[in-house]
Amino acid sequence: MIFAVDDSEILIDGRAHTILAGITFDQPGETGAQIRAIKVKFGLRKEDEIKWNGMQIGDRQQREAVSEELLSVLSHSKFLVTVNEGTDRQVALEQLATQLDDFMEERSKYLAEPAEIQMCCDNGVINSPTEFVSFLKTSRRSRLASLIFESINSSSSELIQCADMCAGFSRLLIDLALGRSNRRFEIVEKFGDGSTNVVDTDMRHLVLFSLRYSMWGEVAPPRDPNNIQYDGTYPFLHVGGRGLRIHSSASKETIDRIYDYAGVVYFGCLH
Repeated sequence: MIFAVDDSEILIDGRAHTILAGITFDQPGETGAQIRAIKVKFGLRKEDEIKWNGMQIGDRQQREAVSEELLSVLSHSKFLVTVNEGTDRQVALEQLATQLDDFMEERSKYLAEPAEIQMCCDNGVINSPTEFVSFLKTSRRSRLASLIFESINSSSSELIQCADMCAGFSRLLIDLALGRSNRRFEIVEKFGDGSTNVVDTDMRHLVLFSLRYSMWGEVAPPRDPNNIQYDGTYPFLHVGGRGLRIHSSASKETIDRIYDYAGVVYFGCLH
């Protein structure tokens, strides 16, 4: 299993926080090919890096088109997000590694354990490999003790570029939770018979609905299994404390708002 990691930053309650996103791929080779195809489609060179900030690509409409393509790619993966107060990325990575082990423990109930887990981090996330090895060996978690890791320049890794976009989309959701304007727009759905359907949505729901099957969370059972009521509490996926973990001295109200806004999504059929 490959677990690609990249970072972002955000202010929460006026304090600097690090966002680390880690993403796994069932078929990493196919994912890399999809990213290269997106580059070709939008006139980027093979060596151009797809990233949340700094992409040299057209106007806002074209950037949004790229984002939609990337959301489709990310929807076939599984990702974890750690938000850690401060700017020490390696401390945040220790939190993310623990989160990964918890995820793998739950995953092992229905899927076989991978032969090995390889963590590929963008340069700068790990500042002391020796200290990180020490953390892994003393964690008392067998998966982490055998974890293989390396630092790679994101410009040479489509998988880390996917992690960068995942960190960016996560930051967007948190920004929206903290008060950023949630822009509305229309999406045209096209069906195999040639018919179309226009959906009115907003940034938050576009990201959440696109990535809901990629999030690690829990759907709480209905209040009464014998009389299921779709009353706004079921079936909703809650990722707070699982796929999204916040380690911060920010107020409980702020953290709860982020978990509610960025980590709860309807998990039933949309049609």
